[in-house]
Amino acid sequence: MALEEDTIEKRKNKAIELLSEQYAQNGLSVEEYERLVEYIYKSESPKELSLIESLVNEQVRQHPLSSAQPQQTSSKRSTITILASRETTGIKLHTLQSIITVLGDHTTTISDGDLPPGPTYLDITNILANNTVWVDPGITVRIEAMPILGNVSIDRNVEQRVRVGSPELIVTGITVLGNIVVKVKKKPYH
Repeated sequence: MALEEDTIEKRKNKAIELLSEQYAQNGLSVEEYERLVEYIYKSESPKELSLIESLVNEQVRQHPLSSAQPQQTSSKRSTITILASRETTGIKLHTLQSIITVLGDHTTTISDGDLPPGPTYLDITNILANNTVWVDPGITVRIEAMPILGNVSIDRNVEQRVRVGSPELIVTGITVLGNIVVKVKKKPYH
């Protein structure tokens, strides 16, 4: 019996992993992802799980991820962190980057060369989590995120004046019982 339960848990984890990959690559809407994950968690027998796995496999067939091509086919990228800590450094941001953190910590470091000219949106969703965004001195940042029993703040040393033709980082999103903080990186002493 314990072996069967262990096998079912492994199958559930594999199905959730496939769905997470699809969601991260914009192959699934949030609603569809949540609906399928809920079905997976509620399945109790191998037969129920087989039906859900067929739904997941059909979703994967409809939206295949190609390793031969860049995964990014649209201008949105997503990073999901659940019950973990993650650091993101040296990524080239597109017009929209999405970070979802649940019960964890996410630190993003953004340098001058990571941003294209004009506005770039960093959409952060926090639930019982902390997100810290470190930016190079001189990067213009606007913060439009909403806290619910949480905190959204921007360090006073972060540039907030918009300069024509320069990159601008706009932090949007929501934090529930968590923090979104934007800070400026200190220049190294020579």
